[in-house]
Amino acid sequence: MVGYDILCCGSNGNYQLGTGTSEDSAVLQNAVMRGVDRLTTKPTSIRCGGNHTLMLVELGDVFVAGDNSKGQCGLNPQIDGQNCLSQFTKLPRLNGKRWTHISAGWDFSVLINENHEVYACGEGLNGELGLGELVTSTLSKSEEDKFTLLRINLDVGSGVRSIKSSIHHTVILLKSGVLLGWGNNKKGQLTPVSLSKLVWSPQTIEVDGNRVIGFNVCRDFTCIELASGRRRFRILGKNAEELEEEAHQMFQGLTENGYDSFTVHNMWTSLHLFGSNGENATVSSMGNNSHSQRLESLPDQLQKDAMVCSLGSEHGLFLTMSNKVYAWGWGEHGNCGVQKEEGTVFATPNEIYDGRAGRVVLIQGGCATSWVVTQN
Repeated sequence: MVGYDILCCGSNGNYQLGTGTSEDSAVLQNAVMRGVDRLTTKPTSIRCGGNHTLMLVELGDVFVAGDNSKGQCGLNPQIDGQNCLSQFTKLPRLNGKRWTHISAGWDFSVLINENHEVYACGEGLNGELGLGELVTSTLSKSEEDKFTLLRINLDVGSGVRSIKSSIHHTVILLKSGVLLGWGNNKKGQLTPVSLSKLVWSPQTIEVDGNRVIGFNVCRDFTCIELASGRRRFRILGKNAEELEEEAHQMFQGLTENGYDSFTVHNMWTSLHLFGSNGENATVSSMGNNSHSQRLESLPDQLQKDAMVCSLGSEHGLFLTMSNKVYAWGWGEHGNCGVQKEEGTVFATPNEIYDGRAGRVVLIQGGCATSWVVTQN
């Protein structure tokens, strides 16, 4: 029978790796699934908050690990053993409905089920929960309440295309093309600051009639990818005009050099375009580079081998066609693997998985954590 291993490394002070211990690790460790001898359902999404982790699998179940003191894992922390989850624990479905989308911010999580119902859990002092003005926690005072999930008043119509959360705000792209967001808006990440510094309930993000095909959420800005118009990207937030121009120049540089296929990725404070021309790969980056978050160029061996890119808080991962995984950026907790030199910065990609323990089916950069899911 096909099975899946969840390999992880990095920050683990609150058991967010789900390995059963709270020790950081620079070497990939096996996460433990509580009550499950072997995971036989393929993980499709891993999302990481400040100190907690959510994992969605194909059949619509969600597993959670790490800090749950604010109910950010969806379970009532007042119930014995649920204040901090040292192993991945299955979050029961509400009313039997499969989960379809997940996202996580600093102390909160957002989940969507097959009925297109959107739920939030945890704590958010800046509107992160989307539950209305001044609702900052989903914790219940009653131990009889097993869950901390509360439904957001949001009609998503025919469904959700994607959802992403940064540290303190969340954005959803509906299948209808409408873009919605809520949470911290102190830098104008969602709407002009003059309207509100905090967005407590889902609000439409205006894009001047352009069709949205993608988006990314950084700490202080949101990047929206448009299908048409003079500019491919629209930036909302801190230094928006400057960043928008830089993103436009990056996009032009890729297309002029024959990289007609690309994906957009982000860390907390930087934006990255991962491009391909069918033979070679490249990365073009902008934003913060205090800990080598920006790759100036791909090493020669990765230009022809890099296949998939996934970024975390201040580090990134590559999966190669030869089934290896590399990490770069800020690796102070071991999330970029073992450092061969003094320091915690990895200016060039460092191999963290050699490809021999199973075929990689998913990689994910988290909050100073790295995740590699293999099939065996």
